[in-house]
Amino acid sequence: MTNIDILDELRARGELVERLKRIAPRFREIINLRYGLSFETGLRVRGEMTIEQVAKLYSITNERLRQIEKKVFKELSEGLTDSPWHTGTPTEEGWYLVQHLTDAEYCGSKFFVARWDGEKFVINPRPPIVVTYPNGTAWRKIEDEEASNG
Repeated sequence: MTNIDILDELRARGELVERLKRIAPRFREIINLRYGLSFETGLRVRGEMTIEQVAKLYSITNERLRQIEKKVFKELSEGLTDSPWHTGTPTEEGWYLVQHLTDAEYCGSKFFVARWDGEKFVINPRPPIVVTYPNGTAWRKIEDEEASNG
């Protein structure tokens, strides 16, 4: 998993902010700046900063910043392998429970049931609403029966 995958996975599980609170404040600030995260919500609210920019800001070497990132993401990623939530593009067509990882909502909810058609999520109401991005969402595959009950 990449560092971005780890952040997205934790956000999907609702654990990102809580896990970031367990990290030393200076390290948390570095990660928040490096990945453009809000201190309060863990959502991306600004552009990412490069390793060089953050290292210069904290008067540390690029290598030291890489060491800090490696340590922090090792802590953040503990226990992530068994999550039912995924980020990125689904590999199979079918029904999915989808969660927004941004402040966006669909009908007042961060969760919706949608069908992945190989290119995009399609939400079922008539007319269908197309969610063309898998980025910014987390998803888990569900069975047809679950989709019809949703």
